[in-house]
Amino acid sequence: MIELNRTIKYFARIFNFIIESETVHQNNIQYKILDKTDIVYVSIYTNKTVLVQGKDSYIKQVFLVWANDDSRIKSDEGFGTTIFSQEWREWNEDARYLNEHIVKYGIPEDDNIPDDYRFMRDRMFHDYMFRTEMSATIDKAKCIMFITNWFDKNCFMNIPEKQFIDYLVERVFQYIEPDDNTWEFEVVATALVDTMAHCCSKKTIKGCKGCPQTRDDNIGCVLNLVDSLYPYTNAKKVVAFTKHNFQSLLKRSRSDITWKSIDPTTPIEVKMDEALKNANIAVLPQFQAYDSIHKYRVDFLLPTNTVYKIAVECDGLQYHAKPSQYILDRQRDRYLQEKNILLMRFSSVEIFNDIDKCITEIDKQFWKIKNDLFDVKDKFRISYFGI
Repeated sequence: MIELNRTIKYFARIFNFIIESETVHQNNIQYKILDKTDIVYVSIYTNKTVLVQGKDSYIKQVFLVWANDDSRIKSDEGFGTTIFSQEWREWNEDARYLNEHIVKYGIPEDDNIPDDYRFMRDRMFHDYMFRTEMSATIDKAKCIMFITNWFDKNCFMNIPEKQFIDYLVERVFQYIEPDDNTWEFEVVATALVDTMAHCCSKKTIKGCKGCPQTRDDNIGCVLNLVDSLYPYTNAKKVVAFTKHNFQSLLKRSRSDITWKSIDPTTPIEVKMDEALKNANIAVLPQFQAYDSIHKYRVDFLLPTNTVYKIAVECDGLQYHAKPSQYILDRQRDRYLQEKNILLMRFSSVEIFNDIDKCITEIDKQFWKIKNDLFDVKDKFRISYFGI
């Protein structure tokens, strides 16, 4: 379930509003929220209804939109279903854009890739995999449960949960029989585009391009959600993110695309994989982290929608105690840290003896990052006598 008492704090942070007080009553929690000149009182009730009070002002209008009580503040960007849906295109359209960019500027260096180029490149891989080659399916109940959990962890725009799921199911049923409890993943991805276009467009606020949280038209959210949902399907592989595949997709070639497995490779990875899925923690298994020099595999990567990501590594003593692997691990750790990927290593003993404690630690680190409690700029001092 979406935790409104948490997400309202994230939402206020977007607009640099100040939550001056948080008062707990019998059936609600009331927040006194300030901007430079005005005050609004937002009460969140136990039944998840929201009451916004205060004199008519910009801050009140913003929270009325968040509370689903008022949609009068609209964006000037023409954000809407038609425009949004057109963003999810077949992979050959992105290949055309990338080819034009390469002809004009050349292939960009790994550390200097323009955002548009990176986005088109990633989407080209997505569209090829999800629209042309894969026949992956996902259990209906698991899909709905995961999407709900994804919004709880990644979106704080207070999109009405039931409205979103109902609209998604309606879109899916255009292609799948209502009594079918197994959904084709390609259909789910397409339905997610339409559903986000329908629901997210109601959250636009003047002065923001598209979504106030992402400052964009939300196609990035679709890609992130699709990525996170994919390991929950029956698929066992993904298109390998290699230069060979990149060149093949640019040429619109289907015949020589290589794939890589996303299945766990060791018993401790299997146990961690099952535990992460049971906890609805969205991870990318067997993640490829490499540049032009290095190529590294991470057991599980946990995105956070911030500059930081969490790498979960399952270390068996026999393998990681080898001198050659010991050196490689440290070289790889330093490289990942340069990319703002935070390492969380768990031994086989920890995983087999207390997997619940491992999951609790991972979830705690996730929320620490999301709550801005992790910051490399924080001052600290370590002495001989402790921290």
